[in-house]
Amino acid sequence: MMNKQMFFYIYILIVVFLSVNIFKHIAKGAPPADYIIYAIISLTLLSIISDQLIELVYGRKSPMFLLIFNMVLYVSVLGLSIYAITLSSALFDIILYSLFIPTSVMLMYVQTIIYKKEIRG
Repeated sequence: MMNKQMFFYIYILIVVFLSVNIFKHIAKGAPPADYIIYAIISLTLLSIISDQLIELVYGRKSPMFLLIFNMVLYVSVLGLSIYAITLSSALFDIILYSLFIPTSVMLMYVQTIIYKKEIRG
């Protein structure tokens, strides 16, 4: 339990650091290509720890809210990845952003299966 809790706080720290970096780039007026990878990674990490975050804030597990919250995050990652592919010109960037598309689709499917298992008992 202690190990899981430690990673939760490390992920929170990384998400906060990436979010501050995103807002810093936006405040400077940088083009979206400069900070879109930070947004994708931050949303992905937030979706990984969302169950623990909801439990911390809400006080108990809420499977339906968790499903909706994670689906919004995964659809955001999917949309940002497609948008980033249209912005990028380098082959490495296109490959990197393309890897987030099947990952987010797979995680949506996994989240749905987890929700169905929790509802059934």
